[in-house]
Amino acid sequence: MTAEKPVSPSESGFQNRSPFHLKRWAIGFALSGALLLLAVLLFHPMEQGRSDARAAQCRNNLKEIALALNYYHDKYGAFPPAFVPDADGRPMHSWRVLLLPYLQDAEMDKLYKRYRFDEPWDGPNNSLLHSEQVAAYSCPSDNGPYQSRWTSYLAVSGPETMWRHDSTVTFRDIKDRVADTIAFVEVANSGIHWLEPRDLSLSSLEEAGAKWPPVGNRIDHRVQQFWSFSDSHEYAVLVNCQVLRIERSATAKDLRPLCTINGNEDCAPVFRQHAHRWR
Repeated sequence: MTAEKPVSPSESGFQNRSPFHLKRWAIGFALSGALLLLAVLLFHPMEQGRSDARAAQCRNNLKEIALALNYYHDKYGAFPPAFVPDADGRPMHSWRVLLLPYLQDAEMDKLYKRYRFDEPWDGPNNSLLHSEQVAAYSCPSDNGPYQSRWTSYLAVSGPETMWRHDSTVTFRDIKDRVADTIAFVEVANSGIHWLEPRDLSLSSLEEAGAKWPPVGNRIDHRVQQFWSFSDSHEYAVLVNCQVLRIERSATAKDLRPLCTINGNEDCAPVFRQHAHRWR
């Protein structure tokens, strides 16, 4: 039996076909790279647009809550308390519940009427409302596990603020000007259900100092600091419904003049360096 003669690369045509295949592969690779680059270029503006829209909605939420706060004052002659206490002085109901009828939403008015003030926020009947969502209390950028239930906006409470624990505050009590007084702040992933009568105390804010923890302290259930969904700033809203952009570099000491209502502090340095009024 005669052995088959080996076929050389030149006889097989490999040398003739190889450049063509390499060229076709190079063109395909270039097209794939171009398509990938095009996808990135198209995706980035779209994602940026969605991010801008979420930030705009977050600012609108703050304005809506501040407007509800003012409507409440118009009716009762005072702002709501930080919480409604029980007979022993323990927090029982949140200001967020009290503002529901003033959010200019018929569904929120119905939700308010379902709430029972003769039991705590987590009582048998009120617990049935824990699955209810209040869009005005939730920033669309909040992607926490309970985003629809956790509030994204907290009051800064304490005896020197507009959110006192033992009394209510009126416009006349705000000696530092409503245009220089914070009503609410943005806190990402707060861990606080919107029905829960718990907020951010000025004392815990000062204890945190310049630290910026991304979430509340889950151990003792205290939120210690503002925290936004942005890497560079967070939002707050003043009593006059104007939104503030607060730089992440600001400390509790820097922001204290904006949290008190009768401290007679000079707020000009805060606005020059750390806080900017949103137009």
